[in-house]
This record gives sequence, C-alpha cells and structure tokens, in this order.
Amino acid sequence: MDAELQKIAPENERGQLAADKFFKVALLSGKEIFLYLYIELKFRDDLAVYEQKEKPMTVDTLLSPDELMKQEKGRREGLQTGRQEGRQEASRDAVLDVLEVRLGAVPEEVVQRVRSLTDEPRLRQASRLAATVSSFADFLARS
Repeated sequence: MDAELQKIAPENERGQLAADKFFKVALLSGKEIFLYLYIELKFRDDLAVYEQKEKPMTVDTLLSPDELMKQEKGRREGLQTGRQEGRQEASRDAVLDVLEVRLGAVPEEVVQRVRSLTDEPRLRQASRLAATVSSFADFLARS
C-alpha cells in the first residue's frame, strides 16, 4: 500500500475527477483496520451548490496514531489544569465568604491577597485563618 493518496486521475468524459485508495490504519487501541477512501471532485459550481444545499461533513485533517495520542494527552492535561483552577477559585471564594460572614465587608486589600493565592497549602491555611482570626489585620498579618 502506498504511503500517500494516489494522484487524481485525469478528467473523464463527465467532467469529474476521481481517486480511489485503500489504507491500513492503526487505531489507538492497537487494532489495525482497512480504510477505503473514494474521492470524486466535480466542477466548482456543482460542488458549491451541493455544499450549500446538503451542508456535508468534511474531514480536514487525518492524524497519525502518535498525533492522536499527543492530542488526547493535551486534552487530558487541559482538563486537569481547568479542574485545578476551578478548585482554587472555589477555595478563594470560600475564604472570602467566611471572612465576610464573620467580620463583615471584606476590604479590597484582603480580597487581592486572597485572589493572589494559587497553591493548595496556602489556600488551606487561608481557609483555617478565615475561620479563626478576629480581624482583617490579623488575617493579613498571618496569611
């Protein structure tokens, strides 16, 4: 089997271009399958009318198994980062809520300090402080 799709055949008598190709494809699971690809190109005007009327789905890019694995790894890492950022934001909001319930309106300086916290141990410490401090000055001094 060729590594690339064969060159498109010369225009036939109906004014169309066509190509056939048979591929062996390795799936992420390791299983190998065969894929038959048939491409037929018509005049641009006919194709434009068809695309407007039918709204066909297209495949713009075929990825290799390595590229698919890298793409999946990137997706998982992005999800993990998003979840971590979400937990941090929820922790910061909880600290500010506890401070507000216990001590009243939270000064902007305290809000900025809490919003600047990004690592889990410091957020846990800030949460404990919010539940135990007697003033905003005490919170700022100890956080």
